[in-house]
Amino acid sequence: SLSDGEHQFIHVIGTLLMFIDESSLFLFDEPETHFNPQWKYEYTQTFKKITDRFKSQIVMTTHDPVLLSGLSKENVIVFNKPNSGKMRTYQPEKDLKGMGVDAILTSEIFSLNTTLDSETLNEMIELRSLLLKKEKIKLSEIEQLRYLELYEQLKNIDFAQPLNDPMYRDFLVAKGDLSVYSQPILSEEENQLKNEVAIKIMQTIKNKYSQ
Repeated sequence: SLSDGEHQFIHVIGTLLMFIDESSLFLFDEPETHFNPQWKYEYTQTFKKITDRFKSQIVMTTHDPVLLSGLSKENVIVFNKPNSGKMRTYQPEKDLKGMGVDAILTSEIFSLNTTLDSETLNEMIELRSLLLKKEKIKLSEIEQLRYLELYEQLKNIDFAQPLNDPMYRDFLVAKGDLSVYSQPILSEEENQLKNEVAIKIMQTIKNKYSQ
């Protein structure tokens, strides 16, 4: 009558408790596979409560940002595939503890460009592009109808607001091409280029307002 997650939890924690009087090294391969998010958040704390009682250590593999979210950078090693062009192994630059799942997914560890679903992301980019065009020239009748349609779809998730913030408006106007944001994953080079462009744009805006 137990779920797969409950079976797995009993198996892993039971194994730890069986060797509570030993000094052991435990190797677990994705031990959170069948867990719900709440269990994943509590998993590392459960491990800590048990291992604090003896001198054993745990090494585990995971692809789950929820499981990672409670760990300090000293407890995490990231592995990249051979011939990926990236450093084979490294430790994160920042502690994962306190970052939150979204920040972890968009960090160098997972390199996601966004945590939005692709449909919402593309609609948001289209709306922002129409807003940018509206800043410069009048929209055509078809574009105006599409703008209103997207506004209605996105207004309840805070993506439909006009560009009231002058700094944000100037940044988007200077950025112009928003197509890079439609990519679900950015390479290390693309992330670096995006950051360099952002810095240049902000410097241009700073010069504009300092004159």
